[in-house]
Amino acid sequence: MSESVSSMPESTNQAIVFPKGIGGFEEYKEYRLLRSQQPESPLYWLEAVTEPAISFTVVDPRVYGLNYVLELTAEEQSLLEVKESDEVVVLLMLAKRDMEDASKPSIYGNIAGPILVNARNRLALQKVVRNRRVELNIIGG
Repeated sequence: MSESVSSMPESTNQAIVFPKGIGGFEEYKEYRLLRSQQPESPLYWLEAVTEPAISFTVVDPRVYGLNYVLELTAEEQSLLEVKESDEVVVLLMLAKRDMEDASKPSIYGNIAGPILVNARNRLALQKVVRNRRVELNIIGG
């Protein structure tokens, strides 16, 4: 799975379709992928077409040195209509933590629930990863 989110054409006209929805938001099936207005920002938003107040902040996990190693089930391959693994874009959903515990980061990534998008046909799903294998690349500065 090697496509990058930046290689996907941004389009407010062509929705990304989640046939099964996103966990907790199953009734919303179509989303727009919107890029941050900040030129250097790696952030994107998935915004529900019918309810713009429903949006999720997503990022290419490689920005943070994470590389997913995922196996798609036959059902997931069928749902995404994947022909080649390089058609799949992996997105890391970010969430904001309540500030009750200042020792924990306020923003975190849901590594157990990556978003997979077929860049060719814009079909998507949220994969629940039980046995996580995420490779961490340490980037020195």
